Amino acid sequence: MVRVGHHPLGTMPECGAALGLCGGECGECGAGQACVGRSPTKPFGVCADRKIDFPGTNSCGLGASCSTPGLRCITHLTTPGRMQEIADLYGFCVPSERCAALAKAFPKLYRCK
Repeated sequence: MVRVGHHPLGTMPECGAALGLCGGECGECGAGQACVGRSPTKPFGVCADRKIDFPGTNSCGLGASCSTPGLRCITHLTTPGRMQEIADLYGFCVPSERCAALAKAFPKLYRCK
């Protein structure tokens, strides 16, 4: 069971390329990528382009979407209120299929727009 704090998020899916998970049981990301979204309560993250530029072509968030066809914006869900507003500013672009798969596997953790 994967948990964030005391909140269960579900069963840890396989770390395959479809989700692009990293850290914990999933290992490291490939060349040119960084593991984004890990924390003391969440030992895994998502592999993303190491050079995420805010604002830029591979970043997204409030008022900005992914400009490259086939990419969608993924953001981390946090607690309601101000922290979520900040998290929504710092999304990043990933392939559409991967974005949808992450949001489906972890509906309490990721939002795909």
